[in-house]
Amino acid sequence: MPGDSKSDHVREVFTVISDKYDLLDSLISFGMDQKWRKALVRKIPAGAALVVDCGAGTGKLTSLVLKRTTAKVNAIDLTERMRRNPDPGRVDYHIGSAESLPFQDATADCVISAFLTRNLDSVRRYADEAYRVLKNGGTFLNLDIFNPRGWFGPFFAFYFFRLVPVFGDLVTGSKSYSYLAESVKNFVSPEGLSRILSEAGFHSIKARSFALGSVVLHEGFK
Repeated sequence: MPGDSKSDHVREVFTVISDKYDLLDSLISFGMDQKWRKALVRKIPAGAALVVDCGAGTGKLTSLVLKRTTAKVNAIDLTERMRRNPDPGRVDYHIGSAESLPFQDATADCVISAFLTRNLDSVRRYADEAYRVLKNGGTFLNLDIFNPRGWFGPFFAFYFFRLVPVFGDLVTGSKSYSYLAESVKNFVSPEGLSRILSEAGFHSIKARSFALGSVVLHEGFK
């Protein structure tokens, strides 16, 4: 798409699939996507007062935060049609980019995201923004899909790069899932993402793998 930024393309993709995204997300992950989100939410520090959910989408991660913590949530996403507001009393929803967060410095206890980073123009800009809005001692948590190494790599490649795009594009009547598959193929490694977080200033970075290394939860601290 000449002349368009990646964020423009991502907005268009998720606008097209917004009505079917939750169902397809669960089908493609064999229902494991919520288990991975729950693992992320369990890492949110007890007593966190404000959580920023970047790339909040339909609010699946935000909803888990509301159920399992007492925190208020600032949820932000590029795509207005993805928006679902599960609790207007505890959620402020913002339309915007994770690479330019509309929040003040050092105000959040935790910044979280699920299946966002591979869709960004610059993961480093997002890491810098997350670091900026976190309080000292705050926690960054990110869940995403990666291209796994080792014996599972070829099986994952056949499933995610060949079968998923055909199925997803057929259901949505678009080429959106072909794009989403490519976003994983061209994404950094888990180690590469850890380096980006370190360069942004985060410390004590940990990476926990799920699904034989195809899904990784990164944790870092300011």
